[in-house]
Amino acid sequence: NGPMGGKYALMYAHLSLGPPRWPWLGYIDSMKSQAEAIALETGSTVDVAVMMLESDIQHLKCPHKQLIKEYGIRIISVPWALPPALKWYPAWWTPGQILGWCGMQDLIRLHIM
Repeated sequence: NGPMGGKYALMYAHLSLGPPRWPWLGYIDSMKSQAEAIALETGSTVDVAVMMLESDIQHLKCPHKQLIKEYGIRIISVPWALPPALKWYPAWWTPGQILGWCGMQDLIRLHIM
């Protein structure tokens, strides 16, 4: 319940650790229509934004870039998926290991705060 006429964003956290797959952003139609509905109802600006590691952004290909342009998606580069001073992770997992723990996909969202 933010103020009417404010500026808001629907955020999507993308973490691929390699080339993003295609199709990409499978729910973008729903996100865009919801952003437009919120904007209309509240007189606000509502962006659709995708938060990504710079290394993932570098792998975006023409179809990804066309989708970004078509939907007016804001790409926000973030420097890490795991906080640099992370003090805990499961004993059976090590930083840099791609599979086995969902901490990266959850902790990248800290950038939203």
